[in-house]
Amino acid sequence: MRPSNPPAVPIDTSVEVWRCQMDAIAAQTVEQRLEAWTELNTRLARMEEQAVRRCHPDFDDRKVLIELVRRRYGDKLAKEMQINSVRLDS
Repeated sequence: MRPSNPPAVPIDTSVEVWRCQMDAIAAQTVEQRLEAWTELNTRLARMEEQAVRRCHPDFDDRKVLIELVRRRYGDKLAKEMQINSVRLDS
């Protein structure tokens, strides 16, 4: 019977490789870790925006922003943004 990986280890990663990855992260400075985290979040936000634009090619920038807000923060805030943007247009 094969032992299972600890819960934090992705199923497609061996424990040894996971430990090497964790050691490499631990060896980084706080600034390096924050920089990597910021870059990851920036790339994720870009991918999310691109996904919305692919799903809704007719959306202008404002509608894309409202959809991103809806996905991240819920319908209530997105509806408030929609109402306020309509008021600004009037």
